[in-house]
Amino acid sequence: MEDNKEALDGERMENSGNKLNRHEEKELKRKEREEAERAEKSKIERKKIVNKAIKYGVIALAVLLIVYGVYKLAASSPSDGPYTKTQVHWHSELAVYACGKIMPMPRPVGAGHLGTPLLHTHEDGRIHIEGKIWKKEDIFLGRYMKNIGIDFSSEQISNYKNGDLCDGKPGKVNMFINGDENFDFENWILRDGDKIVMRFE
Repeated sequence: MEDNKEALDGERMENSGNKLNRHEEKELKRKEREEAERAEKSKIERKKIVNKAIKYGVIALAVLLIVYGVYKLAASSPSDGPYTKTQVHWHSELAVYACGKIMPMPRPVGAGHLGTPLLHTHEDGRIHIEGKIWKKEDIFLGRYMKNIGIDFSSEQISNYKNGDLCDGKPGKVNMFINGDENFDFENWILRDGDKIVMRFE
C-alpha cells in the first residue's frame, strides 16, 4: 500500500512537471503568435522586395528600349546630311549580255519613265539619277535593277543564275565598270558617266 501511494505521488509529480500552468500556457501562446506574426511580416517583406525588383526591372528595360530606339533612329538618319548637297541629274550607261548576246532591258512605253522619280530609265535606255540623294543606298545599282523589274546580284542576272549552262558550259555573272572588273554588283553606287557592262558567260 505504501509502495502504491509513493508510485501515485511520483506519477502526479511527473505529470504536474509536464503540464503547463496558465501563465506558461499564455506565454507559450504569445510566443507562438509573435512567431506567426514575424513569419507573416517576413513573407510580406519578401513580397515587397520581389515587387520592387520587378518594378525596377521593368523600368530599366523600358529605359534600355528607349535608348536603343533613339540610337537606331540616329543611326538610320543621315548624320552628315544628305549624300548630295543639291539636286543632281546624272546618267550611267548600261549594257547587259547573256551568252554573248545583248539582253534588252525594260523601257517605258511612250514619253514617261520606268522606275522611281530619283532612279529610272527613259526610252534612251540609260540610267537616270534625278533629284537630291539622301542616302547612297538609294542609288545602288541593285535598286535600279529592281525598279525596272530585273533580278540582279553576284549570283543572277534576270533568269540567268550562276551555274546555268551558257553555250554548253556553266555560266557566271561578271560586271565591269568603266572597263575594270568590279565585284560590288548590286551594291555599286551609281555615278555620273559610269559605263556599266554586265555579262553572263
